Amino acid sequence: MIVSRAPCRISLAGGGTDLEPYVNSYGGCVLSYTINHYAFCKIEPSISMWEDKWVFSASDLNQTVELTDIEIDAPYKGDCAISLNAYLYFLKNFDVPISPISITTRCDAVPGSGLGSSSALTVAVVSALAKYHNVPLSDYDVAAVAFDIERVMCNLPGGKQDQFASAFGGCNFIEFKGTDVIVNPLRLSQSIRNRLEMNFILFYTGTARNEHVIEDNMQRLAQNSESVDLTHKIKENCFAFKDALLTGSFHDMDTLLEENWQLKKDLSSSITTDKIEEMYQFGIQHGMKAGKLCGAGGGGHILFSCDQFADMSNWLQNIAKLKERYPKARIIPYGFVNNGVETWSQ
Repeated sequence: MIVSRAPCRISLAGGGTDLEPYVNSYGGCVLSYTINHYAFCKIEPSISMWEDKWVFSASDLNQTVELTDIEIDAPYKGDCAISLNAYLYFLKNFDVPISPISITTRCDAVPGSGLGSSSALTVAVVSALAKYHNVPLSDYDVAAVAFDIERVMCNLPGGKQDQFASAFGGCNFIEFKGTDVIVNPLRLSQSIRNRLEMNFILFYTGTARNEHVIEDNMQRLAQNSESVDLTHKIKENCFAFKDALLTGSFHDMDTLLEENWQLKKDLSSSITTDKIEEMYQFGIQHGMKAGKLCGAGGGGHILFSCDQFADMSNWLQNIAKLKERYPKARIIPYGFVNNGVETWSQ
């Protein structure tokens, strides 16, 4: 049996600059840090007494697909699409044997969390399949294959940042230049990392992100020069955030976080909702310094910045007020991690 896990990520800056057609014309960059919320994959032979059977399961979604025949050339649409299409990709591109297999997945993050959970899941499946079939893949290869499966075969809209963030792990400044992807690991001091964890709060809004936001942004980038100009500014913001992070300039990070949120909202009206705006303003009025939505927008998690140790008792009271005001929302415990996808035999 082969088991793998791949981390989700918090996007700190640059989100949207990795989307087509912008990235093809101007290049892009994102800054993200992986967290201890994982997607898992387990692969083992499928054993049946009566007939060959391929079994694909998503245990967290209560989905199971059982097949007695495999059509290699047809991308699959439906339940367990990521794991099934990943298997088809390996059959077609790596000449692995067609033998009954069982693939089970689950993810700590809910779908539409804005934490890159679908990409983390794809990376976990690709890495597990590579080990199961003895296909040598580098971290770059795993991310590139995961991108093809998720974006082409499954037809899920999005950029390239999440696959590379999950495959490599850690805090990375990822640059996109034409078809090239350059992953630059940032070596943060332990004190900066500790303060980053303490200063950033992950607040789940209780609703999934809007799945149409990415498509809307891609259309705007293709048709609207104002959207291109705003995305230029988001890219500039990302470079500035990287510099602030490396030097531990947390006041500058608060300013840049707020600037990023305003730029994203100017880019598309679907980025936020009245409910999210209410939550955001309530947080700012009760001790939060700045914030932005993680991921594409429309739902998922708000990343708030604060200073827990400025006034601990007051901070705890403010968190209690957030929980009381929005009972379906919640503070999500997390920690930053430096490891990317990991795969082992069990």
